[in-house]
Amino acid sequence: MKRIMASSKWRMSPSDNEYLKIQYALFGKPPFPIPGDVADWFAGVNFTISKLASVIFSFDARTLGLHMHIPFFVIQGRDDHAVSFDDARAYVKQIRAPKKAFIPIAGGHFACFTNPREFVAALLKHVMPLVRA
Repeated sequence: MKRIMASSKWRMSPSDNEYLKIQYALFGKPPFPIPGDVADWFAGVNFTISKLASVIFSFDARTLGLHMHIPFFVIQGRDDHAVSFDDARAYVKQIRAPKKAFIPIAGGHFACFTNPREFVAALLKHVMPLVRA
């Protein structure tokens, strides 16, 4: 069966598409430059994807078990179209950990970049108290 991928316009949230526009503005138009930071970034992405794509797309976190011996937090964009918000929330509910939280924030898949204030606020509220303990 042939897999058909939806364009980013449909599979990414509006905030993610804005984030991608910023990336494209940095990269410039193809052909992309050979030397420099942009080329190094592309080389890193290509290397990572070639080594990890099959693992990323087939990974099921539940195979790790549901008992975590350390605090467990998921900060998720409410409009994430790449990772199911409802499935992520359900997974966290199943986890047994000394401390856990599912923390929804505004944004999509790249919410940590498109909404850094809310992302950092979540870290400060949920994770920082554990660092100080």
